[in-house]
Amino acid sequence: MSLNICRPDDIRDVVRDSFYKKRLIPLFGAGVSVGMEAQAGCVPDGATLRSDVIKLLCAQNPEEQDDYAGESLQSVFGYFDDDEMVSNTARRAYYKEHFTDVTLNAVRRKIFDIDWPYIYTLNIDDSIEKNTSFKEVLLCNRKANDEIFNERKCVIKLHGDIHDYLKYQGSMKVFSAKEYAESLRNDEYLLEKFKDDCCNNNIIIIGCSLSNEYDLLTAMNVPFAETREIVKVRKICCTVGNPSKKTDVQVS
Repeated sequence: MSLNICRPDDIRDVVRDSFYKKRLIPLFGAGVSVGMEAQAGCVPDGATLRSDVIKLLCAQNPEEQDDYAGESLQSVFGYFDDDEMVSNTARRAYYKEHFTDVTLNAVRRKIFDIDWPYIYTLNIDDSIEKNTSFKEVLLCNRKANDEIFNERKCVIKLHGDIHDYLKYQGSMKVFSAKEYAESLRNDEYLLEKFKDDCCNNNIIIIGCSLSNEYDLLTAMNVPFAETREIVKVRKICCTVGNPSKKTDVQVS
């Protein structure tokens, strides 16, 4: 695949035709809900989330913040999930305050008025199901019945769901490097569906940088099976500027 930089008018026909054929599937990232009001704060962006997590890690010893200067967000979350470094009570409180009861303004809700076949999201917050008609939450590590996609408007949460996390012990979420690795073992479930969509449908990526999203990069670069009929598909990234030529995933 090659990276082609296009304007909306250049791909208008492709997007329209794919949509009417039910072969245009959106993947929503943090841009959908970042900055929106939550239970006791706002949904943080990546930089704010990293900063907040480090502050909680260093709550007893603020001078230790410099120790995390070179750590990635995924690496920092590896420490954050350790009960010896941050109490389970403090960790759950942070997630609850910033990722539950999220509101979406009218502008952000509008894109969910489109009759998508179903949608994928990387977000664990509840903004989509609380503010749009896509209320049926499907989790990546559980096998869904195929009929559900025809019967209800589904949001597939590839990185977990905040209410599932708060409700059940051992529930899946994907923030740390370890959790990314574990998510790749779920190929027989909805991550496998995403791989199939990457091969057979057109994925439109909205509000997501794809930076260091290891599970998605693996799925999006999966080769075609030799026995599978090769269909012309595209992965369309909506951006406010030109993407880097060094992007981790090639988009056409």
